[in-house]
Amino acid sequence: MYGFPPLATQEGMSVTIEHEVPVDTVDGLYQSRYEAELRRATLLVGSAAVAQDVVSEAFCDVIRRWDSIREPAAYLNRAVLNGCRQAGKRRRREAPTDPAEQALAGRTVSDEFDHLADAVETLPWKQRAVVVLKYYEGRTEAEIAEQLGIRPGSVGPTARRALDRLRKEVAR
Repeated sequence: MYGFPPLATQEGMSVTIEHEVPVDTVDGLYQSRYEAELRRATLLVGSAAVAQDVVSEAFCDVIRRWDSIREPAAYLNRAVLNGCRQAGKRRRREAPTDPAEQALAGRTVSDEFDHLADAVETLPWKQRAVVVLKYYEGRTEAEIAEQLGIRPGSVGPTARRALDRLRKEVAR
């Protein structure tokens, strides 16, 4: 739907999970992390254009603080996640009132129709983030808990609630 395959795919298909690559330059960080961060941001915010803005701003933030950051890839990861959270809040505040605009809200530049991605877009922020981090990126529950600032024990139940909602949404 968004022009790139998911990192983790359905049963029977190969799974490719990208891991953090140690980098010592901004160029190296950009080349190793841009596509993965853009993919994750697009899945989290539901719009390729908004995701590009979020990722670009996160990279600008990393560049501004480069000399004081111990782990640039981890900092970038957190900056993108926080940017997506803020974009989601703005999107809810600025919801269009015209029915035609509402129908187009959240649509990406892609003309493909992807039921699962559309269903993921309907999830509340925390459930959407858990689904993207766990099933698209293949992160562990401990990593997800750390990235989202939640208890590790709440990741599993949040994922189950999200999957229940997704099953109902996809069935419709």
